[in-house]
Amino acid sequence: LYRAGKYEDALGRYNLALAEDPGNSTALKYKGRSEQAIKERDAKAAAAKIKDVLNSAEALLKAKKYPEALAKYELALKQAPGNKDALEGKEDILEAQEEEKAARLRAAAKAKEDRIEQITDGAYRLYRDDKYEEAIVQYRLAMKEDPGNSAAKKYIPRAEAAIKERDEEKALALAKDAERRRQQAAAAERAAEQRELDRQAAIKRQAD
Repeated sequence: LYRAGKYEDALGRYNLALAEDPGNSTALKYKGRSEQAIKERDAKAAAAKIKDVLNSAEALLKAKKYPEALAKYELALKQAPGNKDALEGKEDILEAQEEEKAARLRAAAKAKEDRIEQITDGAYRLYRDDKYEEAIVQYRLAMKEDPGNSAAKKYIPRAEAAIKERDEEKALALAKDAERRRQQAAAAERAAEQRELDRQAAIKRQAD
């Protein structure tokens, strides 16, 4: 049984032999060898199992499946506490996750920057085309995402000043037009009164 690698069965037989003859040198010898062989076999099997787990974890890490890879490394450490490859694998995962997080933050910041630039470019075109109210709306939209936006801070006051100036000019033009119309109406009224006086004078001369 021992030579056939059936160490548990052999160990059972040796224990039976030792129960009847505790000093049996052959039984003692091969009992120890059987126990050592079982220990070595189990250790080799455990090592192979851990290697499979580590290989699986490494493949998952390369595929960027970090939670799954981490679970595999944790399993390896549970079976072999302090395993160097598992510990290094966990560190690699944490570094990769941090880098991905940083990359996502950079991408989000760039997308926000591009979005704000697009808004302020559109706002400036509106400002340039004298569409001041619409420009202000867009600049304020940019400031919701970027309260310190320099373009918005620069052009909102300019647009507001332009609106004020335009409204004042419009009000002045309306006042001038109203005055012109008033004067025209007064002149027409005086002309009508004069015509009436002339008509009455003509009638009087005819009567005389």
